[in-house]
This record gives sequence, structure tokens and C-alpha cells, in this order.
Amino acid sequence: MAHRLLLIKLHNYWLLMVFINMNRHTGQRIEITKSLSPKDLEEYAESSIEVLIPAHNSSRSIGKVIVNLESQILPSNSQLKIVVCANACEDSTVYVARNALNHASKTNKNISSSLIATSKPGEAQALNRMLKEAISEIIIVINDDVEPSQYSLAALYIAMKKNPKLCAIGIPSRPFPNFAGNKQILAVRIANQISQLYLEKDITIVGRMYAFRKSVINHFPNIMSEDNFLTYVSLVRSSGYGIVKDGQSYVYHKPPSTYSDVFSQTFMHSLSGVQFFREYPDAIDMFYSIEESMRIKGKIADEQGIRDVAQKIQNCCWQMAVLVDKLNPVKGSLRERIKSTVS
Repeated sequence: MAHRLLLIKLHNYWLLMVFINMNRHTGQRIEITKSLSPKDLEEYAESSIEVLIPAHNSSRSIGKVIVNLESQILPSNSQLKIVVCANACEDSTVYVARNALNHASKTNKNISSSLIATSKPGEAQALNRMLKEAISEIIIVINDDVEPSQYSLAALYIAMKKNPKLCAIGIPSRPFPNFAGNKQILAVRIANQISQLYLEKDITIVGRMYAFRKSVINHFPNIMSEDNFLTYVSLVRSSGYGIVKDGQSYVYHKPPSTYSDVFSQTFMHSLSGVQFFREYPDAIDMFYSIEESMRIKGKIADEQGIRDVAQKIQNCCWQMAVLVDKLNPVKGSLRERIKSTVS
């Protein structure tokens, strides 16, 4: 009898946990495959688009990011506001960003800008500082060392407008064309393959370029992986998150070009993941369920040897990150700049 009562209690507990998890994990991952059309650009004419750029020691790249935003094709007569927060910079990021923003505002009447300088390190702190002054519901974030393809900004903004139930949408990333292919030095090929391993899983939004709704997320915790947090909150508080897969919208980046930087970047990403799951342990099952649904999309690399090396480096970095975090748990969002990724 006691055994039967125990089974009933366990069964009821299991039903309760299922009910709780169902209410927690209500969202899903959505692929947005429709390309932009002239009709879309006309339908969303006179939009107000707000872009935030957290910048840390990026004097070599921040100017190029702002110039790229100037040349983005947007809906007719749209207003573009570019906000840069230079956080704990030890180089000339503030000077370069100010000049680039002033030039953008002077040469295009539809562009306004703002520059914030703060001594607080970490991307989360920079985002929170900019969010205090943001007035738009749809917020777009771009890294300080990337280059979106020509229609990416419009595609991301319009995707958010067309999918009001999604909290966030991300743009896929890929290496600059001149850093892709099998003719690159081995370190670059390994770095690209590690990135490909992440992209094949496609579990979370990639933090290089994304959009979110301020009414759902108006503050980021002090952790390194703001993109994991964004994905997690989207699954819990909204119908989910989206990934733009229209075949023309990408954000290009420069991969690490030295072996030490390949390892450092992979280890940093692993450490940020370990830190995130320590802070939000209930996210693990959610992410596993997304990964399980994406397994059919796995690809085989042309050079299996490069793929094997990339996988081993990734596995090694994750195991090291788990041990390091146990010995000295990560408590902030500060990430070191990988120098060879800044062009």
C-alpha cells in the first residue's frame, strides 16, 4: 500500500512538473524565410529604427560599422537613430565613434546619433545604459566589429514588425568572403569550422546582430552571454524567437587568425555558456529541445579532418570552462577583445 501511495505521489509530482514546464516553456524557434520585397519597403515607410552598438576597445572597427549603417537600404523616409556606448575603453574608440556619428548625421538628415561613454565594463552594462534612453519598442543591437549585408537592417526590423508575438529575432553570421574557403591559413579554417558547428545547431540567437522588444526585455543581467539570455527569455515570456533565413541577410565578421586566439575565443564562449546555465539551469532542457528539433539539418564538412579538430577544440574548451567556473565562478559580463578579429 505504501509503495502504491509513493507511486501516486511521484506521478502527481511528475504531472505538476510537466504543467510548470509547459507554462514556463511556451515559445519555439521560428525560421523567417521570406525575402524583402519593394512592397515591404513601401509598407513600412517612415519607420523609426533605433540601433544600439556596445563598443569596447574597437577604434579599428567602430567607424566601419557606422559607415555600413549609413549605406543600409531602409524603408522609404525612415528615421535611423544610432547610439554607441563606449564602455571602459582604453583606446580611441570614443574619438573615432564621435567623428563617424557626426559625419553620418551631417550627411544624412534621416540619421540622428548619440554617444555615451562609461567606465563600467561589460556588454550588458552598455546595453542597459543605452536602454535607459531608448524610446523605441523594437531595439536592434549590432556588434562593434561586424558588417551587415545591405538589406539586413531592414529585413530584421520588418521581421519584428511582421512577427509581433516573438520577443527577439537574430541575423545569421558568416565570415567575410575574403576569410572564407579552403585557401585560408589553417587557424582561420579551424575558426570557421567551429563557427559552423554552432550555426548547424542554430539553437540560440547569435549576439552579433539581433532585435528584441523593449516591453519584454528592458534590462540585461551582468553575464557574458546576452544572446543566450535573450533566447531564454523569448522562450519563457513570448511565443519564441526567430532566425532570419532569407538567403540574403547576414552579418559578416572576421574570424580569429592565430591559434591562440581561436582557442581563447572558443574558451570564452564556452565559459559564457557555463556561466549562463549556472545562473539559469532551467534553460538547459529548453535548449536541448530546440537542438533535438534541428538535428536533421546537420551537414558534413568537405574536409572532415578540419571538422574533427574544431569539434575537439570545442569539447576541450567546454570541459575546461566547467572546471574553471567551479574553481572561480564568473561573476560579470566583461569579455576580452580577441585582437585578430578586429579588422
